[in-house]
Amino acid sequence: MIKKTLIAIIISFAVFAFSFQIILWVTRRTCGHGSFDSMVQLQQLHYLVDIYRNDNNSLPDAEELNRIIEQHQKSPEEIIEPESSDKKYALFLISQSISENKNDWRWGSPPIYIQDKTLPEGYGFYLAGEDGISKSMGRDTDDVNSWDRKSFRFYGLRQAKQEALHRTYISIIPALLTFIYIITRKKKIFSSKRVSKA
Repeated sequence: MIKKTLIAIIISFAVFAFSFQIILWVTRRTCGHGSFDSMVQLQQLHYLVDIYRNDNNSLPDAEELNRIIEQHQKSPEEIIEPESSDKKYALFLISQSISENKNDWRWGSPPIYIQDKTLPEGYGFYLAGEDGISKSMGRDTDDVNSWDRKSFRFYGLRQAKQEALHRTYISIIPALLTFIYIITRKKKIFSSKRVSKA
């Protein structure tokens, strides 16, 4: 009986491991990576500002760009697309990019553009954390920004732990069913052999 139970445990563990890997493979291809995806999008906006700076030899005004971003979020139909030769066309493209991805921004708030000489390139975008408040212009522990690739780790580690727990819970189900099936099947075979001998 101990041998049969041991076999059932080994097979069930193999089923658990296989299920865990399948779930991991599926979730990596169908689900986003939360804060990491947000950080990548912020870096794309960072790149657009870099293009603006190269074309105009200056950075976009923070107040003006944030105003356009806010307007683009609230009433995009009221924004008139400027001519491609217009200096504001680049600002329009940046705010349009933000508006098109507004469903992907974490916590439902658009990114905020800032200029700060202490930043690596003097400017950047950030998302206030899930509390909706940033006391340090994108440098809070729970903020995600475009200038520090480690800024997503606060949520990334928490998300990884939660996903690992979910995968574990789901993988336990087929493993447990397999164990129960093997144990009950072995008992039936064993009892049928006893009856035949009698």
